[in-house]
Amino acid sequence: MLAAFGKMALTNYIGKSVLAEMIFLVFGLGLIGLLTWAQTTTIAALILITQTTFSVYWLKHFRFGPLEWMCRSMTYWRLQSKRKISPH
Repeated sequence: MLAAFGKMALTNYIGKSVLAEMIFLVFGLGLIGLLTWAQTTTIAALILITQTTFSVYWLKHFRFGPLEWMCRSMTYWRLQSKRKISPH
């Protein structure tokens, strides 16, 4: 499961940052400083579990994460194939 998480490292990093900002910062829920260490750790663990599960599911259907696909497409100056090639 962690291999899938690693293959989508950029997507997961940006996704985690956006989720944490929406939960903790003022323009989101503004919970920074209001939660205990245990509550904050629980939220972080839930984000990690959610992202890992999403990564496994996503990579069953696609070759790259969404942001990894975008970076590859921009690097090669053409849209890369997103779908996994079927073994038939």
